Amino acid sequence: MFKTAVLSVLLTSCIGNVYDNMITYDTARLGGNDDWYESYQNDEVVYDNVGIDLHVGHLTSAGTFESDDPYLYLDPTGDWAFIQVVAFLTNVGSYNTDLIRVAFTSDRVEWICGQPSGSWIFLSQEECEAQGYYCDPVVAGEGISGYFDAGAGQDIAAVNAHCTAAGLPYTYTVEAYVYDISQPDPVVISHVAYADINCRAQQ
Repeated sequence: MFKTAVLSVLLTSCIGNVYDNMITYDTARLGGNDDWYESYQNDEVVYDNVGIDLHVGHLTSAGTFESDDPYLYLDPTGDWAFIQVVAFLTNVGSYNTDLIRVAFTSDRVEWICGQPSGSWIFLSQEECEAQGYYCDPVVAGEGISGYFDAGAGQDIAAVNAHCTAAGLPYTYTVEAYVYDISQPDPVVISHVAYADINCRAQQ
């Protein structure tokens, strides 16, 4: 169990499912479903002609992307560290890019109890309940992004990712795919891309 101060906006932005019927995979990992990509095709034809490549780093205030070392180092007594995962797409010319979305998720699930005095992070619901808390699940690096120009003239999709001190050291994998929302039912238009986030204790 780790106690650390964290802004309530972080919890409220990560917890809960506000996506459409296709994108409900904030609980996909919790059910032991490793085929989250296949599960949300809804038996539609998948046009995997759009290329997707993931990079780890951060967006600058000028809107440019800078690659970073995908290793984050934390105080093992309780800490957070943040990074961004950016998707670069190719072969999007036949699509209305205003109607393209990139879905991100990962295999890192944390259970967080947030209170005004701080937050407690667990690696399972059972561990949380054993301590007498109520926790909400948070999937690291999960989110939906549009395809946009951050200000430097290049379109990207991006999601925030993080490391916490719970369970150090560990590595988790962020996965992403592209889908088109111009049809009544979303259609997957890319393969799945992967990027590893490595969380380590400070030396």
